[in-house]
Amino acid sequence: MTTSAITLAEWNASKFSEIRVTQAALDLINKSEILKGDIRAYQASNAFSAVLLTTPALAGSGFYDLPTTTAGGKVSIGINRVSTPEGTFNILAHELGHSMHTYYTAQNQPAVYADYGLFAAEVASNFDQAMVREHLFQKNPDPEFQLAVLEEAFSNFHRYFFVMPTLARFELEVHERVERGESLTADGMNALCAELFKEGYGPEVEFDAERIGSVWMKFSTHLYSNFYVYQYATGISGAHALAHGILRGRGSVTNYLEFLKAGSSLYPLEALKMAGVDLSTPDAVIATFEVLKGYVDRLEAILEARG
Repeated sequence: MTTSAITLAEWNASKFSEIRVTQAALDLINKSEILKGDIRAYQASNAFSAVLLTTPALAGSGFYDLPTTTAGGKVSIGINRVSTPEGTFNILAHELGHSMHTYYTAQNQPAVYADYGLFAAEVASNFDQAMVREHLFQKNPDPEFQLAVLEEAFSNFHRYFFVMPTLARFELEVHERVERGESLTADGMNALCAELFKEGYGPEVEFDAERIGSVWMKFSTHLYSNFYVYQYATGISGAHALAHGILRGRGSVTNYLEFLKAGSSLYPLEALKMAGVDLSTPDAVIATFEVLKGYVDRLEAILEARG
């Protein structure tokens, strides 16, 4: 069912009013019934407070502050990534996935279980992105629009499906060096990071070791939370495996909602099995590579048609 478009006046009077969006960004939001529905549900719920922007020092990040009771909650969204349609779509889809996870958990669990671990959290956020992205593909056949959505998809996959697993290898080696009694220096960590990314990118990619070697510094907020970054890779895998199944009629929306409601009443692997994905096997990763292959095929078809 099509719902009415969100107007700038409506947006500026809502819980999202601190996020100053352009009309182009709002037009992109309005193309997705899923994203509009999430925004309206967030606005209508008494379980959530107004969206807050991060401080300038954290601008450029989009992250969710998890409430531990049914009475609170806020989304913190980086300032300098909401000025473009792609930035608005990417952050809101991801962070509202977290919001809906918290909403269903808070409404269905006692306070002791009204939270969830990062392993489950990044499934919910990436699932919302995957579903919104697929809806946008179906909603607007314009090649330029499709290319914009694909650019966002490839950026998301590169970050979560490549950069984060590589940083997880970096993190493990750093911890093991400390355990062996070795010292850590910036130069040593830069060299390690560059070596791992060079291996990952392979010989076909032009490589700037000095720049790539400092990537670990960019993700200090993630690396300070020990062994967090790998969960982005498991999250995007679980999310796309679930979304892929639901979109093709092989998955259960009801089971996915039960996963969102479970909070920490179940271990994350068990909650995800209930949703329809088993992350103790490589099947979800394989399925996600198939989704990525589909995006590449779509890109090639568009470019071939343009001649």
